[in-house]
Amino acid sequence: MNSRDRGTADFTKKNQPRKLGCSDICSLTYFVLKYACQSFCACSTLQPSWTRFFQFAVLLVRHFLSFTQSIDILRSVIDVGESFYSKTFEVVAGESLDSDLSLPAFELIYSAKGGVPYFARSISTIANKTTFSPIPDDEKMSKIILYFHGGCFCLGSVASARNMVTRIAEEVNASVLTINYRRAPEFPYPIPATDCFNCYKWLLDKVVNTSQVVLAGDSAGGALVIETLIMIRDAGLSMPGGCILISPWVDIFDTQSESMRCNARFDLLSPEVMPYFARLYAGNILSDDLETGNTLKNEENTDTVSVIQQDLHGLPPMLIEYGDCEVFKDQILRFADKARNDGVRYVEIHGHEEMVHVFQAFNQLLPEPSKRSFSNMRVFMEQLDSLNTIPEV
Repeated sequence: MNSRDRGTADFTKKNQPRKLGCSDICSLTYFVLKYACQSFCACSTLQPSWTRFFQFAVLLVRHFLSFTQSIDILRSVIDVGESFYSKTFEVVAGESLDSDLSLPAFELIYSAKGGVPYFARSISTIANKTTFSPIPDDEKMSKIILYFHGGCFCLGSVASARNMVTRIAEEVNASVLTINYRRAPEFPYPIPATDCFNCYKWLLDKVVNTSQVVLAGDSAGGALVIETLIMIRDAGLSMPGGCILISPWVDIFDTQSESMRCNARFDLLSPEVMPYFARLYAGNILSDDLETGNTLKNEENTDTVSVIQQDLHGLPPMLIEYGDCEVFKDQILRFADKARNDGVRYVEIHGHEEMVHVFQAFNQLLPEPSKRSFSNMRVFMEQLDSLNTIPEV
């Protein structure tokens, strides 16, 4: 079996969650009841702006991630998403962007009024659609978001990202292509980023102008956006018009920063569990005592596994959205400063008061902060043409 065959087998046969057993369901029921009582019986919420339903969701996610280190169980719950619902957009999905199954499974959200974007006409899953956009020239000014879901490099799927991605598509009026890149621990660094890069190369051959493409991702997906952009730059390919980073996990070595300590009581991510996922993603690059600060093995590629350590020059305009109460706050601020110092032509960053990691995913429980964040994304994408005329430093 050659390397291409192995890639095909990987996409179709691995990284799938198993079904939950009776004991798993009992444990999950216990968690739901326990943290429902904590949230709805407490005198007040952890933050004044939080609803009790929002607090319940945050506590449930935090303690579920801490409760089990079984990737199978975590995937069985987290990979499942809500049913698609939108009055103005439609969705189509397939097991691969490529007919030979050499690219990941995908989900494409597009405007019902405009029809399937012309760039997707070659995908075998939707080739029989009759409502394509008429001609490529009609899409020169339309925006396409290539989205990488979060999940600590190990969890998540196009389904788990569906709710937030749909809201983004509606707010910014863009088509959104989400992919199921291969995940750790079965496929550690740099395989997830390589999958993202290959999907961008596929899209590069289909669009009229790469300036209409925006890379976006949340959490680990935000880090994959940066890794992909660096691969695009180093390969000498045309850059996308910009990138949107939602609570990006840019420093997997960060275990002792102030926000890791002080925001742990608020955030849905716990500092205690992040080293576990970091080791799964980095494979043999990290030592087993990451919690102590002795994180690195003596290997040349340790400076590339965490994107905050990489050279960011030549990357397109960036929009960064984060929660002021998330454990990643300090590393996100350091990353924004580094991007500016490395000469990225435009870096816009917004911190949302009293908000947690990827709070936009809870847009139905706490809509107003999410609306503000989505509005920032819309304005950013409307300004991309002018932002790309800013000289690089």
